[in-house]
Amino acid sequence: MSEAPQRLAEDPAYAADIAAVKAARPDAAVLARVERRLAQGEAPAPRPRLRFVLVLGVLVSATAMAAVTERLWVARQPVATPAPTVRPTPTSASPLPVVPEVRVEPEVTVEPPPTPAAPAREARPRRSRAPAITPAPSVNPPPIDGLKAQLERFEAAKRALAAGDSPGALRELDLLLGQWPNAAVAPEARALRAEALAKAGRAEEAITAVQLLIRDPAQAARRAEWRRFLGDLQRQRKDCRAARVAYQAALEGKLSPASERAAKAGLAACAEAP
Repeated sequence: MSEAPQRLAEDPAYAADIAAVKAARPDAAVLARVERRLAQGEAPAPRPRLRFVLVLGVLVSATAMAAVTERLWVARQPVATPAPTVRPTPTSASPLPVVPEVRVEPEVTVEPPPTPAAPAREARPRRSRAPAITPAPSVNPPPIDGLKAQLERFEAAKRALAAGDSPGALRELDLLLGQWPNAAVAPEARALRAEALAKAGRAEEAITAVQLLIRDPAQAARRAEWRRFLGDLQRQRKDCRAARVAYQAALEGKLSPASERAAKAGLAACAEAP
């Protein structure tokens, strides 16, 4: 480098610019022209702005030249083409894989032991069948079901009582109430039985039967009539005190005209009795 560039490099104002130009490594021809221009004489110090523009232009030119040179260099290099992949073809000479031999053991069938035969049963002599025993007929006849049978027994008891056969009427009524205690005609059968007991002279049983009828809810409509009948039975027993109680209770209820006259007559007959 000549003396003038050496002095510029030592000058603090241009030292940074000269270092930047050297670092960019511009073309040698460009540097030679700059040196010849500087060797002609020391030029006046440029302004800071103009100096920056000159340095920037040198850098741009150097960068452009470097890029063009790199492209030309790359274009001249031969392009490497990858070699095709060659797959080996199987040949008849290639050995086959060896498969190990598998031995199959024969299946052994185990037969079950024979089942022992069941011992033969001894023949037993056949027994002769005994003749069937026919049960003797029961004394009591089997119960008869149905409303028709109930009505038949009730009507038979009424006919017997009307004919004066009180024991026959009681027999039919006892059979009816014994077989069907909850029959449809059971309330009427109990009332008819109380009358049959009274006509048969069984006063104590008749009084008990009438007292049950007075407490029976099914006889609520005829309760006054039964109290008047109870007064008659008490008067037959010569128990006027009980008869008066029964007659008075009957008169407090609803009686038919005939029953009301009978109750008053019985009460008058017992009025003088102790």
